[in-house]
Amino acid sequence: MELMQSTGLKDVHGKDIYESDIVKPTRGYRTGWIGVVQWNRGSFWVYEVAGESSGEESQWSIDLDYEVIGNIYENPNLIDG
Repeated sequence: MELMQSTGLKDVHGKDIYESDIVKPTRGYRTGWIGVVQWNRGSFWVYEVAGESSGEESQWSIDLDYEVIGNIYENPNLIDG
């Protein structure tokens, strides 16, 4: 059993967002990628794992709406390849 820390934020459907969740932006300047939520440097970051900028990190962006599509423990297939 893995414990995941809550970000205190909710996705576009009102679902709580936790560390290790897999998210995709649904609105904002960039869509079409997915990322993993991780705690780093005192705040939550989204690390892009699929898309044109895979491997890049970005601080939590308030100009994007995110949708939780799974987490790395129950849905590792979402980030493979």
